[in-house]
Amino acid sequence: MLKKTKRFGVLAALAAAMVLSGSTSAIAEGQTPIDGIKVAERVFSSPDPKAAYTALPPAEREAFTAATAVAKVETEVVGTGLAGNEGKRVNSLKEALEADGCWYVSFRGAGKGLTGNTLYSYWQHTAICVSNGRVYHVWVDNVGGETSTPGWRIDKDPISWTANPGWEGRGVAQYYFVLGAGPWDIAHPTTCLQGRVNADGVHWLPSNSCNIGD
Repeated sequence: MLKKTKRFGVLAALAAAMVLSGSTSAIAEGQTPIDGIKVAERVFSSPDPKAAYTALPPAEREAFTAATAVAKVETEVVGTGLAGNEGKRVNSLKEALEADGCWYVSFRGAGKGLTGNTLYSYWQHTAICVSNGRVYHVWVDNVGGETSTPGWRIDKDPISWTANPGWEGRGVAQYYFVLGAGPWDIAHPTTCLQGRVNADGVHWLPSNSCNIGD
């Protein structure tokens, strides 16, 4: 199993505690739920976001955390095929050993808040070229990301790297998302998206692991 490497901040620890306690916001019976995204908008649009956060009452602070902290990370495969192999799959070992060409697989991931909102999303394409059932070329392209919740931003361009053990091609992209404003940065998750594409053209695996060797 691939290891997942992440580093969240104080807000992530608070979110984890909220998950364990079964709470998503401090709402007394009969009260209207607090919109954490609106609280975040107010905090991060203020002249002093840190002071604005500190001044929040407990219920609003909890709603802010639920809407902005990374509670889970999702990955998925969103498409396959490249050039002459677009939309095709190899259906047997015999076909795999006879198939020459390139296979292109698109992977996508997202960080989600405790309230289900998307904090940020990111994507990459891992491609391999195969001859006689062996991978001879691997590359990663179309690497990008975007943010969707107030306070989250892209700190710098992502980087990517590859590995080729022969039976599959591996491509990793690492993204640099930050939660905060100005000098008040409160979360820097280690966000990676790895795609592994088997030489048979049928099997592929997305993960959040930055470790390309395991």
